[in-house]
Amino acid sequence: RYARSLRRPHNGVDDARVPRAAAEVALEGTPDLFLARRCRSLEQRDCGHDEPGRAEAALNRPGVEEGLLHSREALAYAEQLRHPHSICYVLPFLAGAYLIADMPAAALPVTERTITLSVEYGFPQWRAGALMLRAWARVELGDADGGLTDCRAAIDALEATGTRIWMQFT
Repeated sequence: RYARSLRRPHNGVDDARVPRAAAEVALEGTPDLFLARRCRSLEQRDCGHDEPGRAEAALNRPGVEEGLLHSREALAYAEQLRHPHSICYVLPFLAGAYLIADMPAAALPVTERTITLSVEYGFPQWRAGALMLRAWARVELGDADGGLTDCRAAIDALEATGTRIWMQFT
């Protein structure tokens, strides 16, 4: 229902451009996050669930704090516009940034908010993406059963919408 109005101006802004601009702002600082996450070897990874210690270590890596800041700024911009689709678009990027920064406890409430808003406004693809990210956060926090349940729900939701873009991440 809401998706039909995406091409109409909202608060004087062309809705088709808002999500893209918000995502670009969110991603400006994240390439370093992705690179830092990928470059760490499994031997170096702390497999414990010491969230404060993991978060502190993550924030000491180059580009992490900047990437999180860009993601938070993008969310603030979408919230300032009071634009539900942009908010639901940016929230998964913020959750993903927290996950890549080894901060799954910070990602969890972001995924919960994404799921709630996506259900409220009828955005099944963002709900599915949030389920996938919540699965990742739960597994990182030691809840493998909850993570597996969310992963299966994400796959079912993606299949129901015909979306294939995130299937490789589930």
